[in-house]
Amino acid sequence: MENQTTDLKINSDWGCMGLGAIIERIFNPMKKRIRRYLMDNNIREIATLGEDAVEYLEEFVDPDDPEIASRALDALGRIGGDEAFRIVSEAIQYPELLKSCVVSFRKMKNVKALPLLISLLEHQNTEIRKLVIATVSELKTLPEAHLYMDEADMTRISEEEEKEEEEEAQLQQEEEEEIDTLQRIIIDRKHTRFNDIEDKTYSTKLIGESLGYRVEYIDEINEVMLRRCFLLVLVVPAVKFTREELDAIENYVREGGNLLVLASWDAGYDYTDVNRLLSQTGMEIMNKLICNYVEENGEKKPTFSFEVGTTDHAIFSGIDSLHVFKGSAINPGAGEVILSAGLESFADDNINMQPDEGEDKGLIPVAVTARLDNGRILCMADYGVIQQNDSRTLQLVSNIIKWFREEK
Repeated sequence: MENQTTDLKINSDWGCMGLGAIIERIFNPMKKRIRRYLMDNNIREIATLGEDAVEYLEEFVDPDDPEIASRALDALGRIGGDEAFRIVSEAIQYPELLKSCVVSFRKMKNVKALPLLISLLEHQNTEIRKLVIATVSELKTLPEAHLYMDEADMTRISEEEEKEEEEEAQLQQEEEEEIDTLQRIIIDRKHTRFNDIEDKTYSTKLIGESLGYRVEYIDEINEVMLRRCFLLVLVVPAVKFTREELDAIENYVREGGNLLVLASWDAGYDYTDVNRLLSQTGMEIMNKLICNYVEENGEKKPTFSFEVGTTDHAIFSGIDSLHVFKGSAINPGAGEVILSAGLESFADDNINMQPDEGEDKGLIPVAVTARLDNGRILCMADYGVIQQNDSRTLQLVSNIIKWFREEK
């Protein structure tokens, strides 16, 4: 549905275009590729096109379509360069795109953004202000940063950093042990199928830090490490765990810890070990490909890449839909299904892209929550929902962290 809406928005002005412009728009292969990548939320592919993509990305930075605009800004941040910087600098005037622009500047690592960012240090939104402070703190250490910051600016950012440090120190003094526990989000680097886990969880680190948490990547799991943890994140944990590691995670959750499990489908993935943990709630990652029917050229076709409308659950506050790509079906067990694929969705076991006899059909779970004694678990079928750096992803990550924090 989002793709159709975007098609209408992008094509709504064709009636006012001349024949030459219409032909150029239809047959320009670069523009067509970028448009498709943006609609599919495939930012990494756009980034590989380099500076050749920048001029085409500009027309998609439209505050009237903030979802597509934030994806374009994400791509511009990854590509960088003077022209990309100009586009992001002009877009920062729009409140709907402000957070995405700050993220883009941070990824761009362009010290020319410092004056714009410093002007936002007193922004009323606390989350944005913290994000700005963190971004300026990174950029001011780069070469030539002094050319874009005068002594007053340096003093001001130092004062803001000191204020942040004082607030944190005060909280630690009030409840040192509890705050020390609640401040850490731990992302497991050992039990994942990806070598670039830091890149895939960039939004989690960014938002976690902006909300006051320390985000750490670990290469081992044990009870001592988990005692210092507010949230443990497992990203496509389709690998072997030791019995001691699974016991440590189970004890951590039962004693009040939070666990986020992000799955994905691949024929070679094996979730046997992590399912031993999830089975304590009856939940299971089945590694069956979630497919749904979408309309294309007036015809319904099954696909594993589709949009799904969200529910009124707190985790999806401010988010109309999520994009699912190669999601792995979840058996909810005793858990609560908070998001499902469409009525025509199915769990494709034999990967023939058809709903066969014996396969689960209709409202295949995409997100499931469960309680295990004093702790909570959230399992999502597609890790890609937290991978991008667009406004929807940033909002989702923020919602997830706040939900874990507030649902104790």
